[in-house]
Amino acid sequence: MPNGIKNKSYTLDSSVIVSYILKDESNSHQAEELLNNIAENDSKIIIPTSVLVEIVSAVKRRTGSSELAERILDDFSNAPGFIYIEINLQNVIKASQIAIKYGLRGMDSLIVQISEEYKTELITFDLEIEEKYLSRIKKK
Repeated sequence: MPNGIKNKSYTLDSSVIVSYILKDESNSHQAEELLNNIAENDSKIIIPTSVLVEIVSAVKRRTGSSELAERILDDFSNAPGFIYIEINLQNVIKASQIAIKYGLRGMDSLIVQISEEYKTELITFDLEIEEKYLSRIKKK
């Protein structure tokens, strides 16, 4: 959880942003506090462009609302403080190596790769990322 450091950078998994958007998610309150804290401290959120697709598709699947999904696409593609990193072959190769090393899913490996490359704090509600990656790097 961010500790109030000004201008710090974070990488958020789509689980955090979806929980922020959909108030009936179990981690919704925690996600709201987190994103408010990040905004108040002029911090940046650095994520791969693929996260935007994951957010929009999750909102559409869970709510059935195309209108809400369109609004989320518009809001988050232009959100202040969000920096979207285009995925290229170099990112994919590094993410693939992360997938091999930690046994993560493809998109999760891209999140980790961007976090490592940009030296951000990775925040997720995804238990698999927590168990397979974060718990292992915290032990080092």
